[in-house]
Amino acid sequence: MLITASCNKNTGSKVLIEAKKEDPILKEYGDPTKFNKLPHAVLNFDEFESFSNLFQRCEKIVCNDSIPKIIIEKDGVLKRIYLVNKCPENSSRFPSKKDASLIYVSVRNDSIYKNRRYYPLDSLGQFIPKKFENSSKKDIENGNSSRLIIVLTNESCEQKNLLRKIDYLTDLYESITGKTDVNFILFNRRLIPPPPKPPICNINTD
Repeated sequence: MLITASCNKNTGSKVLIEAKKEDPILKEYGDPTKFNKLPHAVLNFDEFESFSNLFQRCEKIVCNDSIPKIIIEKDGVLKRIYLVNKCPENSSRFPSKKDASLIYVSVRNDSIYKNRRYYPLDSLGQFIPKKFENSSKKDIENGNSSRLIIVLTNESCEQKNLLRKIDYLTDLYESITGKTDVNFILFNRRLIPPPPKPPICNINTD
């Protein structure tokens, strides 16, 4: 909201004039080849008691041929983040990991997890190859560009901190690449089955 002051020539008093509220700057994050073609459904975090409930709602949206969308408005900027989760009923929960143009990193316990090691969140740049930055707008629109996919897991994403982390990571990615084509996936790691128990070895003492 902009407020200006002018001086009344007759009385010498100041008059406050309330200007029209400025519209926020719109920024859209995700895969533009997808979010311009399918309907969207907003994920309102206040409606969910746990990450598990949020994740279930996200999967229900994608299984109904829609795209889950997160909205963050802060400091005059309106961010729309389109998640790239897939419906487990039709395919894997993740875009093909055999695709060489995709690079995955996970966020766990306030850190980046990659190749069985933990890194600070602000080290994201070391996982963004130069080919990401060199992708043209045409490449992105045609789906030929390299893409970074950040997996947000239940281990580090408490309800009160999830939006803050997404806001930080989108800012960080954009500051490094000058682009907004970063992709996010929500994933509940509790769905991963535990490793099988080791076989019991019976020793014959006879």
